[in-house]
Amino acid sequence: MTYNKKRRSTRKKEDLVETAHRLFLQEGIKVVTIGQLCAEASTSKATFYKYFTDKEGILSEMLDGVMQESKAKMEALIEQSRKHGMTEDMLLKIFDMKEYESFFQSSFLTELMQDYPHVLSDYSSRGEKIVMPVFRELVEVAKAQGILRENINIDFFMSYAISLRQMIAYRIQQGEDVQGGMTLEEYQTHFYDLFLYGIVKR
Repeated sequence: MTYNKKRRSTRKKEDLVETAHRLFLQEGIKVVTIGQLCAEASTSKATFYKYFTDKEGILSEMLDGVMQESKAKMEALIEQSRKHGMTEDMLLKIFDMKEYESFFQSSFLTELMQDYPHVLSDYSSRGEKIVMPVFRELVEVAKAQGILRENINIDFFMSYAISLRQMIAYRIQQGEDVQGGMTLEEYQTHFYDLFLYGIVKR
């Protein structure tokens, strides 16, 4: 295959994933058909099945893209911090929920957790192998530069972060409402606020 053909082939796959991302957030995962997805991406079903076995396959690819984007942001922050130093605001930006508004403004996350738990489980497993080591490196840099307390045990910190995220996912998978009638976005915001600042007034 020539370079130009490879490039066109890659572009078609990217178009499908980008279209799936948009449609899944706008309309929901279940209601979007492969035919609709292909029509919106101006491609054929044959092209779709060249890259993906089914709708869950492209859903996994979409989530991997989100994961890689998150990883790239953390890697960029690590590089910048090592060259120019880290500030508290730089670290806190990693936890800014505004960057994920499109996910919270739809039923996508709830549907993913409740109806596609195996896809989410695979995604979480890959995330722990791909993203969490970079997050750990970021935490180590933040601690070394005085952004985090010196007595923070990083092993415990990482275990604590993973456990809390798993707890939230489990509650939603079981169909349980989040406390106090909060939206999922509000719940995540409170979660990170408590995670980062604790409960003691300073």
